[in-house]
Amino acid sequence: MLKKLAAIIVLSFAFAGTASADALNDAMAEYEAANYKAALAGFKPLAEQGNATAQTYMGILLNGGGSYGIPRDRKEALKWFTKAVEQGDAEGQFKFGNFYTMEYPETKENLEESVKWYTKAAEQGHAEAQWHLGLAYYIRDPLIPQDYNEAVKWLRKSAEQGFSLAQNTMGSFYESGLGVPVDYVLAYKWYNLASVSPYDWGGGRSRDKLARMMTPEQIAEAQRLSREWKPY
Repeated sequence: MLKKLAAIIVLSFAFAGTASADALNDAMAEYEAANYKAALAGFKPLAEQGNATAQTYMGILLNGGGSYGIPRDRKEALKWFTKAVEQGDAEGQFKFGNFYTMEYPETKENLEESVKWYTKAAEQGHAEAQWHLGLAYYIRDPLIPQDYNEAVKWLRKSAEQGFSLAQNTMGSFYESGLGVPVDYVLAYKWYNLASVSPYDWGGGRSRDKLARMMTPEQIAEAQRLSREWKPY
């Protein structure tokens, strides 16, 4: 009897987990289809049950408000972001960093808070957070110490994952010698990799402009490095 009861309990948890995953997928599908009201309705019960992904998207939708066709509620957004990051959700940590940057850009305390959450997400391998963190260390700002070594460290991690904006930034760093030695071959490589993305932000133009200052041998080597590159 006890064995049968244990089996029933295990099956019930498995079914609940499957149902929860299906509900999350359905809510995400609504979000991707820009059906934001339906997405919000789908995420809410999951968020209340403690699902970190749902909590993150509750924060995103409520903070975005009018841009998603729903009432904006920053207090509720902050509540859900906080719940998500307390569970270590990397996307939530990244969005939490954005929340502080976008909402409270004028105070040192909140800029530092933004970098804190970018760092937590970046350390979990979140490519976009790594790019934001790298820029935070690069941009000259009296509130955040400029550190080219940290900037290159995080930008490279993001670029190596295939994040095109970071690849483009790494290209400019190698072209100008910011935190790294000037290296036109590596600059061309990163610009070239960035150029294949729909979010190129000028990588192709930067590559072609740089090519006018390179030898045919350098260009050939840069193209070889581009072909052999694989994200990780």
